[in-house]
Amino acid sequence: MHALNTVIFQWTPPDLNSPVDVTIAFEYHWRYDAKCNSEYEWADPYVEAIYVGNVDIMPIMDTIYVDMALEAYLKHIERERNEQY
Repeated sequence: MHALNTVIFQWTPPDLNSPVDVTIAFEYHWRYDAKCNSEYEWADPYVEAIYVGNVDIMPIMDTIYVDMALEAYLKHIERERNEQY
């Protein structure tokens, strides 16, 4: 059994005037506890996806932390700006 959860918040990157949506999709994995004859929730959720704006951060990074995802987005934007010039 899986319970998919999504958290969305807005973040305004430095040097940009408009905020972007940050979307984190994660799920809790459940497993069967034979001793109690019931299911219980694992403590740590598994991150399925992180989008900053329309950029999928998951292919860019192996380990996901929100601050690292935001930093990866800033690097992505910087690369796009450099390619335009």
